[in-house]
Amino acid sequence: MRRAGVLLHPTALPGTPGCGSFGAAAFQWIDALADQGIKAWQLLPLAPTDALGSPYSSPSGFALNPWFIDGDALVAEGLLQPSDLGGLAPGDSQRLDPQLATLRSQQLAQALLQRHSGWPVDQKQAFETWFRSEEHWLKDHCRFVVLRALHGQKPWWQWPEPLARRQRSALKALDADQADALLREALLQWQLQLQWERLLHHARQRRVQVIGDLPFYVAHDSADVWSNRALFSVGAGGRLQQQSGVPPDYFSETGQLWGTPVYRWTLHRLTRFRWWKRRLERQLAVFDLLRIDHFRALAAAWIVPGQDRTAEHGVWTRTPGNSLLRQLRRRYGGQLPLIAEDLGVITPDVEALRDRYGLPGHEDPAVRLRQRSQERLPARELPGQQLVRLHRHPRQRHLHRLVAERLRANPAAASGPDRWCPRPRLAVAGVGPLQQRRLGAGASAGSAQPGG
Repeated sequence: MRRAGVLLHPTALPGTPGCGSFGAAAFQWIDALADQGIKAWQLLPLAPTDALGSPYSSPSGFALNPWFIDGDALVAEGLLQPSDLGGLAPGDSQRLDPQLATLRSQQLAQALLQRHSGWPVDQKQAFETWFRSEEHWLKDHCRFVVLRALHGQKPWWQWPEPLARRQRSALKALDADQADALLREALLQWQLQLQWERLLHHARQRRVQVIGDLPFYVAHDSADVWSNRALFSVGAGGRLQQQSGVPPDYFSETGQLWGTPVYRWTLHRLTRFRWWKRRLERQLAVFDLLRIDHFRALAAAWIVPGQDRTAEHGVWTRTPGNSLLRQLRRRYGGQLPLIAEDLGVITPDVEALRDRYGLPGHEDPAVRLRQRSQERLPARELPGQQLVRLHRHPRQRHLHRLVAERLRANPAAASGPDRWCPRPRLAVAGVGPLQQRRLGAGASAGSAQPGG
């Protein structure tokens, strides 16, 4: 069955000053998709962003971005009063303003904290029940957010040593001294979760599948690494012992150095991948289908020494992705709700792992075209998705012009056993970026660019 989809991150939705939200415009967006017969909505990660605005290097691999909280919905649920919205910072509702979005989300979180004591007993009990169910990540996420604010947004390894090393007495004192601030962050995440669940339910009613995105690695300066340091390649004082990246290729002569810690897979195996299972369970609770970014690292990863400034001197290291996926398949039964991001130069072991678990993959026309210009690559039938590229390649219209020029120069390339084509001949779902593909905007309107 063929389906079409669109990539649009909620930050791009109109109607809310500073940033799009999980409010009315998001519901209208889903209705617009359904009315046009579009069956898939792909998003970037919904996690909080780093200082550069990227959700791929988030301070939390479990939390939702506070920018998306909708004040009108909080009033409608009786959690806030209309007067609480009157004091929010004003701004442009047509352009993304990260500073304004942060300020407004902090103001709404503070209002939730102030109103919390007056809520009905059943609302308080609902919050406490949710907190207990999510405590394995939520408690340390709230601590991390509060500690970063207390220490001027410095990375965790620059905090006072008792806190950086998570000494029990230091954390106990923090929980007591900053009880209100910790509660404020938890209330905010609770309402973000409920607002997103209502939006997801609406999408399912309208038969629009919601596709999420999961970065393979987590940021060095994150609640995940701070609270589970033994699971990552981080040494004394927070120093990176090893870091992630990819080797030199047609994108970069020195490779791509991502600067995140890599996984200590031996310890993940000993815990039966408990952290990974919780991470995926959390993501699959908020999406119908999940794209695993850099899927190839589940077969082998490019590991770079922690002190290096380029990715040139890394080594390929095998990883236990097969064991992890086998356990996940037992847990979910049958087909895993995952998509393998398998773009770039993919080796047979990666393809074998993807195919062993029946995971749909990608076809990126721009990457395919560039590869074809360097070597003869045969066309291939794709048993899965054609999902959108997230890097800054020529947009589709420009790509088609390049294809036409190539075919005019060499008509034989369109036929024969080794013909090449920039599109898959079979696609379960074709997804494209709204800004570039539907609105005709230039490459600068893209949602994700390397290094940005």
